[in-house]
Amino acid sequence: VRWKHPQEGILPPSIFIPLFERIGFIVRLDEYIWESTCKLIRSWIDKGYQPVPISVNVSRIHFSENNFEEKLTAITNKYHIPHHLIELEITESAYYENEKEIINVMKNLQRKGFFFSMDDFGSGYSSLGTLRLLPFNIVKLDRSFISDEILDNRGKIVARNTVNMAHELDMHIIAEGVETKEQSDMLKAMGCDIVQGFYYAKPMPEHEFLDLLKETNQTEIIEKYKNSKEEEKKGFIEQFNSLEKATPGGIKDYLKRAKILLEDSKNNVNPLRLAIFINS
Repeated sequence: VRWKHPQEGILPPSIFIPLFERIGFIVRLDEYIWESTCKLIRSWIDKGYQPVPISVNVSRIHFSENNFEEKLTAITNKYHIPHHLIELEITESAYYENEKEIINVMKNLQRKGFFFSMDDFGSGYSSLGTLRLLPFNIVKLDRSFISDEILDNRGKIVARNTVNMAHELDMHIIAEGVETKEQSDMLKAMGCDIVQGFYYAKPMPEHEFLDLLKETNQTEIIEKYKNSKEEEKKGFIEQFNSLEKATPGGIKDYLKRAKILLEDSKNNVNPLRLAIFINS
């Protein structure tokens, strides 16, 4: 979220989020972002795109509310969004109070299919203790953790072992703030699952990201088809043909009208979209 200020221009979250947290307005802002995110994912699904998970912020204030779980679940269910497409991102500073309560809420929502990520790992002094106590699915290395000034030999040792530790805890690890090819290559060599930053893309408007999503969807489908065995290709074609015959108006119209995403649970690639592609 950005603030389009009439005099100051576009302001980053660091300017206004602390104020919103102090006055309690952060709750309304978070809920607005949750609903906007669900609307966006719903639009992708309705258009037949393979959606990607989106991470949304969760303020510490929500964990002291009795109806936090109900509110979040109600919003996602309203738009029929699979819960695994919503990643709940919590900054390290949110964990200083009510750890038992936070753990219970996290586990309840994880049982419903949501994922939790720890943001800004390495930016504070309680990172390791927090990592030990709370059941995160994803850890995001703070950008200061991988800056060129920090990544000397000692820094590389710390980064590499942090990646290994996260994997041993069955967590995925994401490196934020990657700005150079050298940083990206080094993190990949360390086994980092995902890297993100200006080296790949800057924050962009929704319509630009949609163009990128379309391109990515097509590339994934093509690569999936190329790497499929002949038996799998025949299976996709047979699945397409059987649904084509059983569906009035054709499978493309069916998918559009049904407004559902049929996923392959093993690799998260929609086999029907693949079938449509190879028969188009």
